[in-house]
Amino acid sequence: MTLTLNFDLIARILEFIQDDFKLLANCSLVNSEFNLAASKLLYRRVVVSPKPESQQVLNLINPGAIPKNSNFTSAFSLRNKDHVLVLEISGSTSTRAPPRNTLPANITKALETFVNLRSVQFTPSTWNNQLFTTALPILPTLLFLDDLEVNASCLDEPNALSLSFISGLRRLSIWNPSRAILQLLPDRLDRLSVSLVDLALESNCGSVTPGVLKAILAHIKSNVRRFTLGLSYSLTNEDVFGFLSQLPMLEHLQLHYYWQLKPPTAQPNLRSLQFFKATFSQNQMCTKVAVFHLDKWIRQVITRSSKLEELQLVPSADPEDYISPISHTPLIEHICARHANIRVLSLRGAFINATGLKRIFSTCLMIEELSALVGSDCLTILATHKTSLLHLHTISFQICNTPRPRRYKVARETVERLMNEAPFVLRRLTVNQTLWKVRSIFKSTRLISG
Repeated sequence: MTLTLNFDLIARILEFIQDDFKLLANCSLVNSEFNLAASKLLYRRVVVSPKPESQQVLNLINPGAIPKNSNFTSAFSLRNKDHVLVLEISGSTSTRAPPRNTLPANITKALETFVNLRSVQFTPSTWNNQLFTTALPILPTLLFLDDLEVNASCLDEPNALSLSFISGLRRLSIWNPSRAILQLLPDRLDRLSVSLVDLALESNCGSVTPGVLKAILAHIKSNVRRFTLGLSYSLTNEDVFGFLSQLPMLEHLQLHYYWQLKPPTAQPNLRSLQFFKATFSQNQMCTKVAVFHLDKWIRQVITRSSKLEELQLVPSADPEDYISPISHTPLIEHICARHANIRVLSLRGAFINATGLKRIFSTCLMIEELSALVGSDCLTILATHKTSLLHLHTISFQICNTPRPRRYKVARETVERLMNEAPFVLRRLTVNQTLWKVRSIFKSTRLISG
């Protein structure tokens, strides 16, 4: 008897391998049902992201060819074009002008062909000024478009005018917003005031001033639930905290920290906040005073956020480059005292000493994911608290206070013993970039691979 699988079941199964494109391609060869389910995942996101030219001299004869590893060309087939939901144009695109550069025409054709597009990302690092000239006027005609991410390649005067006619967006992300585009932003947000729930001003936001925040506030305070603000030396903590306090619906927040001489007089009232991500320059965290001020700033942001579920602390440099980091003890104490129900704690740029790690494991019993810089005794501490950590399924430790942290190894037997002992639910453990994970569970047997 031949066993047949329901298409919906196949689709759900393949979602577990949605990032393994080679395996998805193999699955598409099984039969028509597998082909359809795999194709939906393979072509859900179409990306054109050329790598930088290896030559030091600018290549002026680059015709804007599609990279060989891109799924862009095959997405145009009748079988695949309706599966495309996301179109991303990024990387080092050709600076050659059309028609010699064929990429602008291909992008325009893509917007006309992929009628189900929900998200468009135009963020190349190099480009010709006419790259999106013919493509942008098509965006307002896309019926399902609700997510737009752009940078300076789309924000010159004629292109910005085309963007003004887009309505119905739920998310708008602008990288390195210039003064010119910020002057137009209030009018754009007024058109999106009913639908927009996510506004992101990313990276270099030096042109964002207190006046800009005041101008956009009226258009976003009623509906916006997610807000991102990059680095702006034009703003003080007082300006930012005052602005955030007037966003009562805010649930998701990302800010960039820089040290300021004058402390704010009030803390933001973010009672609905569930997610906070703080980015900072790692090379500035070389003293205890600097770390203390960073921790204090984070505490000020989240202190009234009793619903906080996830906290991320992300450095601008690779944490493993810092062999003797400074412990973020004040921040850990605050989390354990005020946010003990936190579920995700991603502190890739923060060192947690043994006392702090024990405090987290004994206090934050609902924690599901943890990543941090730690000492070499981290697994011993974990083993002593595993019986109470009933929800912790993912851990990433960077051991950094050993003579040669890059070469630090953990015995496989130690990991297997730790992950096999009930009632531990740990499924993924990373130590210094070495990953162990549970491949399958059958009765009491857990197969560990690493």
